[in-house]
Amino acid sequence: MKAATKESIKKLEDNMLATGQDLYYQIIQDYMRETAAQKGWLDKYVSDKENFAKLIRFNSNLSLMIMEACAIFRAELIADNAFEKRFLLKSLIMIIHEGYKYVFGFSKKKAFGEQFLLVMKSQNEIAVNSIEEARNNYLQKYGNNTLKTLRDIAKHYSYDSLEFYYCIKDLNEMDVSDMFCCFMAFSQPLFSLSIKELQKESDLWFGAVKLQKLEVKKIRSFIDEELLNQFNHSISKYGSIIDSINSKSINASKVLEQYDIDSNNKDLRPFLSDNVSMHVFYTIMDVLCALKAFANSVEYYEQSLNLAYLRLSIHEGFKKLYGFNNNDRKKSFWTRLKNDFSEVLPEMNSEIKDIEINLNRLMAYDYVTSENVVIFTHFGKTKHQNIPYDVLLNFFGNNKKEKNFAIILDVIRVFNSIVPLVSRLMEENARLINERTKKDIEEWKRKFDNLFNMMQSSVIPENQVEIEEMRQKVKGNLQDLSNLL
Repeated sequence: MKAATKESIKKLEDNMLATGQDLYYQIIQDYMRETAAQKGWLDKYVSDKENFAKLIRFNSNLSLMIMEACAIFRAELIADNAFEKRFLLKSLIMIIHEGYKYVFGFSKKKAFGEQFLLVMKSQNEIAVNSIEEARNNYLQKYGNNTLKTLRDIAKHYSYDSLEFYYCIKDLNEMDVSDMFCCFMAFSQPLFSLSIKELQKESDLWFGAVKLQKLEVKKIRSFIDEELLNQFNHSISKYGSIIDSINSKSINASKVLEQYDIDSNNKDLRPFLSDNVSMHVFYTIMDVLCALKAFANSVEYYEQSLNLAYLRLSIHEGFKKLYGFNNNDRKKSFWTRLKNDFSEVLPEMNSEIKDIEINLNRLMAYDYVTSENVVIFTHFGKTKHQNIPYDVLLNFFGNNKKEKNFAIILDVIRVFNSIVPLVSRLMEENARLINERTKKDIEEWKRKFDNLFNMMQSSVIPENQVEIEEMRQKVKGNLQDLSNLL
């Protein structure tokens, strides 16, 4: 396939930006429709109030998911670092997967999108058939458990630090672009169909109030070459660390498998699946990618969405690292770190306590703990108060308070303070294991000496020289092993 030119990529970026802005206007219009309906202004225009309310929410959620996909994809197209692209692509997959789940679902129960198409089919057969064909094409290509696992990890991270890396290491722009196109093939015409139905119900009211182009909020642009260069440097640094450590861990796991050694044993877990430092790096990498996307944002909605994903990364990263309740805490990386390094932990009690004080302090921030941020990944879930026009009014505005940037820096400092502690614990643990292994080797030497002494006393003299040679060879091998430790 021929590579895209810079000009064609720039056109695609501009198209994503414009599409997102149009959808932002659409959500605001849906808010106005909802407000008018609640006040009874549309009573003489709307035939079925309950269905009209469902349709407004459906249209708003379609707008939000496509708007999010466009914002993240635009950030990915702008990105020029392979690690940055992978982290943004996983977010795009999460949005697309959750979008399909909201519209059609993955179970036999009919979601609202499917019910809506059944109602619309009699008068829009060609459009509905086209949407259903695109939906089936998406489901055939991407409705598998692998994508569900990747979606779960993209949103929630993983309690297995290697699993996260396995899921994202081979992500590439071409494959995810195809997924995006398959998603847009059903979501865009479905959105057009829902708009058509909404306008049929309430267009007279819109004409009456003479709705003009909406004025929307906008904050100043943060695009700054020096700032972007700093983000690029940090992204490259953390990306290289993530790639290097995980490549070594994967190779080590393969060697252990060859020798039938369980990589999940207590001595090896903290270096592989329980590697707390890697989880810290993943979270910070997501934060950096969101900050850079925010810095590259042009429109208000784009700035807001990127800050929302930044907050989501902090919320979910903290949840896996430390947890917000007792159940989370039991499974957390922090609890497992203390269990994995229990033998050497007493030597660093003061550092552990200091970090725990800081982690508990972070939990006092609503910015870190509030579940409301998950509205950006659970479309249409009323338990998360996911009504997109409420999102616009409340979350977008509240997310830009200057104090939030101070909280972000605070979180990064606390997270980064864990890495030196983990390194010291690993060193102490490795030293302890080496000492224990050397003692075992000395014990093996002693046992082999006893064995050979017994053999020499029970064999004829001419074989004793051969036995002594065997003894010296075994001792030499054990000494070589000891020297390696």
